[in-house]
Amino acid sequence: SITLQALLDKAPAGSKEVEVIAPNGWGKKLWTDSTGSASFSPIWPGRYMVEVAVTDDKKSGDHNGKPFNKVWRCATYCIEVSE
Repeated sequence: SITLQALLDKAPAGSKEVEVIAPNGWGKKLWTDSTGSASFSPIWPGRYMVEVAVTDDKKSGDHNGKPFNKVWRCATYCIEVSE
């Protein structure tokens, strides 16, 4: 079993969707718990991609002279599983 922890602004990112993509394209969605942790058991050897994304539509500002009214953050992690 592989356990991951997602952080957002240096704090555990609880209740966030995590997508796991296996080497053969199979995918599964997980959710982090209150500590930002989620786990899965890899079935096949190879490279697994894990991604968590969050949109904060309460942040606004200006970037290079253009206004924005939300921030999208994404973290992608690659895990190599051997036989």
